[in-house]
Formats: sequence, structure tokens, C-alpha cells
Amino acid sequence: MVELAIEVDEKDNVIGVRPKEEFRNSNFIHRSSHLYLFNSKGEFLVQKRAFVKKSYPGLFDASVSGTVRDGETYEQTLEREMKEELGISVPYSKLFKYEFSDDVDKAIKTVFKATYDGPFKLQKEEVEAVYWMSLGDIKQKMSEHPEQFCPPFFKALKICFKNKFLEKNDENMKS
Repeated sequence: MVELAIEVDEKDNVIGVRPKEEFRNSNFIHRSSHLYLFNSKGEFLVQKRAFVKKSYPGLFDASVSGTVRDGETYEQTLEREMKEELGISVPYSKLFKYEFSDDVDKAIKTVFKATYDGPFKLQKEEVEAVYWMSLGDIKQKMSEHPEQFCPPFFKALKICFKNKFLEKNDENMKS
């Protein structure tokens, strides 16, 4: 079965739908949802993408991420992907939206945030492993090994740190 994804313009206006595969390595723009999951200690759950993934295999990514399918909202996609990738369903709030473009991916991405301590049931086709990391450790790894991060995730983290979107979690870690 062909998975259809929503195509949008640079302002996130819906143009139509296309097979998901047509978005990879093209100029078509799609929507995607991402979850930044924290535990009660303020640590961030970082996903290592499965090595079988066609885009950015084996790189660090958001806790959850997925392409918005035909008929879905950003929120519905997030809820579906939480269940699929981590086996969870938790309350969340919207952090921000941004545009990303490189040779592999062009998307309008909405980032959500939630708190949950586990347990998880990983979808092995999508997720190789998950790691709890402090924001300080993430910043250090970004500085020393940027090539280990998915480019869209790297850009989103830079936006978060610049705009202090994750500042509350920094404070939680210090207490």
C-alpha cells in the first residue's frame, strides 16, 4: 500500500498529496511532527535511527518523528508515531514550528514537548536505540560530533538553545 503524505508550500499551505517516497531527495515540501520527550530528571530522550532507514540511518534524532499522512493533522501524526515508535501515549504541548531543507528532506516541522519516564516498546524498523541525555551532554555532542545528528534535528536543537525553548529543563537538571 502506498503511503500518501501531505504536500505544502513554504508557508505550510496544503497543495495536495503525494506518495511519501516522492518527497525524498526532491523539491516537494511535506509536513512532519517531532516530540522532545523529557523524564522527571530533565533528561532528553534521544533516538538513534534504525540503520535500515532510507533517510539519515543510524543518526541521532528527536524522541519521536514522522511524516504527516493524508488526512492527518500534526497532532494526529504525533500521537500515531508515539504509539508506533515508542509504544506510548502521553500528553504534550507544542513548542514551535520551523522549515528545514537539504538534499534529502524538505519539510515544515512542528516540534512538541512532553514528560514521561518510561517504559518504552521500540519499533525496531524505525528505532535502533534510545538514550536519556542531559541538555549539556547534547550540546557537547553537537559541538564535538555534529555529523552524528540528523540535520533537521540538529537545526531544531540550535533553534531551541538559541531561543531558550528548553530552558525549563535546564533548570530541572540543576536542582
